[in-house]
Amino acid sequence: MKSVLMVAALLTAAITAGCGDENGGVDPGPRDLVLADLVGTWTATTLEVTKDSDPSKRVDLIARGGAVIASFQSNRRVALVATLEGETEAHTGSLRIEGHDIVVTGDVGQESRRFACERSEYAMSLTNAYETYDFDGDGVEEGASLLIEFARAVNEFSVAEFAGTWQAKTWEFTNDADPLETVDLIALGGGVTATLESNARYTMQFTNLDGSTETEAGRLHIVGPYIVPLNDGHIGDPDAFLCELSGDIMTLVANSATYDFDADGVEEDALLTVLWERQ
Repeated sequence: MKSVLMVAALLTAAITAGCGDENGGVDPGPRDLVLADLVGTWTATTLEVTKDSDPSKRVDLIARGGAVIASFQSNRRVALVATLEGETEAHTGSLRIEGHDIVVTGDVGQESRRFACERSEYAMSLTNAYETYDFDGDGVEEGASLLIEFARAVNEFSVAEFAGTWQAKTWEFTNDADPLETVDLIALGGGVTATLESNARYTMQFTNLDGSTETEAGRLHIVGPYIVPLNDGHIGDPDAFLCELSGDIMTLVANSATYDFDADGVEEDALLTVLWERQ
């Protein structure tokens, strides 16, 4: 399942190519894709894997309750948030168009993929014939092909809504295994201040529990109702935070966090909730 989830993340951009919105509902024909076809926010309507050895076995992860949202920017940046089979992951990278193929080059530590795009009058599909999926749940991945279809969506937020300086009021981890066990680093004496510029660059200053300080800088991606901060020098997949914004109060929630609740050196799976107030 992991490979398909990674694919879902990096392929989101591809499918969007020309769902008729920018062509008045007219089939754009056989012309090559252009960046303008892709820019915007997209929601997957289908994410179907088909078993190579038995094409009658198909699984549509969107129909099973999954969700994939992708954002393509005019600077060729791509960000995607995928929630499939209960797991949420974010992916970021850069986009290259080669004829009717879309190539997403993942940022450091993230996967890169090429997809074939096929346009019809009202839809766009993205396919990759070299994927794997655990169809029978036995832990063994089997050869599969992948089909993803997207529809154009509207971003929940704009960068301008986040501009300014924010102070963290809570930074709380909740143990997945025991939701009654929580740790709030702000209440324990920690502190976090974040400043976001209009160009989506951000800087965060951390005050650790021992009084030491750290600074992190990076770029913020907005993907539908999620924000994905990618700090400079980050390796691997970034976190995706579901965002609620009301004026100068913002709540961010990530379900993929970890924290060492019993201080035994082992990180446990956790839910992270951060409450911010704009200064």
